[in-house]
Amino acid sequence: MANASSNTIIKPGDFKVDAISITTSTGLVVDLLGSVQHITFYESIDSAAITGQILFSDFVNLVSIGPIIGQEFIKLKLKTPKFKDRENSLIDFTENVLVVTSMKTREPLANGVHSVLLDFASAEMLKNERKKLDRSYEGTCSEIFRDIMRSDLDCTKELFVEPSEGIKKMVFPNIRPIHAIHMLKRQAIARDGLNSPYLFYEDLKGFHFRSLASMYAANSAMNYTTSVPGSKPFKVFEDLSTVISYEIIGNGDTLVSQRLGAYGSNLTIYDTFAKKQTRQQFNYLDSFFDISHANSVVNGKTGVSFPLVNSSPIEPAGRISDFPAKSYLVPTSRFHDEKTGLDQGTINYHNTVNSQGKVTFPYVGGDTKKWLQMRESMLTHLEYGISANIEVHGNSLVNPGDMIDFNLPTHTAAKTVKEERYDFFFRGKFLVKKIRHDFDFTIMRHEMVLSVVRDDLAVELEPVAESHEYENKPKPSLDVEDFYEQFLI
Repeated sequence: MANASSNTIIKPGDFKVDAISITTSTGLVVDLLGSVQHITFYESIDSAAITGQILFSDFVNLVSIGPIIGQEFIKLKLKTPKFKDRENSLIDFTENVLVVTSMKTREPLANGVHSVLLDFASAEMLKNERKKLDRSYEGTCSEIFRDIMRSDLDCTKELFVEPSEGIKKMVFPNIRPIHAIHMLKRQAIARDGLNSPYLFYEDLKGFHFRSLASMYAANSAMNYTTSVPGSKPFKVFEDLSTVISYEIIGNGDTLVSQRLGAYGSNLTIYDTFAKKQTRQQFNYLDSFFDISHANSVVNGKTGVSFPLVNSSPIEPAGRISDFPAKSYLVPTSRFHDEKTGLDQGTINYHNTVNSQGKVTFPYVGGDTKKWLQMRESMLTHLEYGISANIEVHGNSLVNPGDMIDFNLPTHTAAKTVKEERYDFFFRGKFLVKKIRHDFDFTIMRHEMVLSVVRDDLAVELEPVAESHEYENKPKPSLDVEDFYEQFLI
C-alpha cells in the first residue's frame, strides 16, 4: 500500500487523504477516514454539476443512528502529491460541501457491518431545485450567467467565463436557474467572431461558461501513448501519460448525423414585422473550413484538419452534404432602420433614449442565420464524432474541456497503410468530454477514464469521380398463389 501521508509521489496514481466526513441532518458528524473503500467522481462538459458515489463500511451503524435520509453533507479533501516542479493539487470540498442525494445500496458484510453506497452531487444542484427565477436580467450572456451563479445560486466557487458580446434583456418566466443558464448558452456569441456553441458545466476546478471554439484552440494538456506500463525505466510523468487500456466507441454515425442536419440543413427565417421570409442552406463540406474543429489549431498555429466524410457523390444528384435532411423555422421581428442605417438582422425592437434625447438600440440580438445551422452541426459531431474511452493513471492535469494528444499505433502491416505509424482515425488532438475518477482506498490508487472525441480527420479522404451505381438486376417474380401452394395439403 502506498504511503497516504507522504507528499512524495511513489507511483503514478498515488494520492493523499486529508479529510473525509459526513454530517447528518441531525448535526451528527462522523469521520469516515478509516471506513471509505471507494470514491467516484463524474465530471462532464454535458453536465451542470459534479456527481459521484462514495462506498464505505458502516462500522457505527450510521444508516440508522444518523439517520441517512438524503439530507447529509460530505466534506473531503484529497491531494495528488507533487512531482517535478508542480505543486500539490487538491480536490477540496471542505468549504463547498457535497450533498447526499440517495442511498444506493446497503449490503451486509461480516459481524453485522454493512457496506453503504451513497450518491452525491454539488450543493448547487440542491439550491437549483429550491429556486425559481421570475424577473428580467440585462447585460451580456456572460454577465447574466455570473449574476445568476452568484446571486441566485449563492455559488462561491471559481467561475471560468468566456466574455460574450451583445447586450441582452432576458426575462425568465418562473424557471430554475440552471434552466435559465441553458437558455443563455444558446444565445451567447463569442467576441472572437466564431459562431460556435457555448457550453456550461462544472469540473473539479469550478463552473465554466465558454465556447466550444475556445476549447478546440487550446494547447494539449497531456500527450497519451499506448506503451505498455513498466516496459520502460520508471519515470513518473511518462507513466502518467501512458494509457492503461482503451475502448474505441465509434468512428462517427453518418445515419444519425445526416438526420440531425450535421451534413446539410435548410433554415427559414420568417420576419413577422415585414411579413417576409428568407431561406438558406447549410452545406458541411462547403463550410468545413469556416468552422472550428479539434485540430484546427495546434500549438497556436493552423493545424491539419479535414472533414469526416469525403466529397464522393452518394447519388448522381450530389454529395452527402448536398442533401439538407433537417429543416429549421425561426420567427423574428427585426427590421432595417433607415435613420440609423442598421441592417436587418442586427437589431431588435428594444430601444431606449440616451442623454441627448435620441433613440438608441442597446439590445443586440443574435443573427440566427449566421450560427444556428453551424452550431447544430458542431454539437452533433461532438456527440457522434470519432470517440474513445481511455483509462489512465489519475492526475489533476487533465479536466473536461481540455484537449489531449492521443495517438493509437496501427495494428496493420505498415506496407498496407502507406507506412503510417498511427491509426487513421486516432491520431492528433481530442477533446475530453467526460472524466470518471476512481479513488480506490484499499490500494490507495487513483485512476481515470477519459471519454474523448474529435470532429475531424488528420488525413483528407480521397473522393471518387462518380457515384456507385447499383446493377439493375431483374427482380424475381412470385405469385401469392405460388407461395401458399407450399402449405397446401
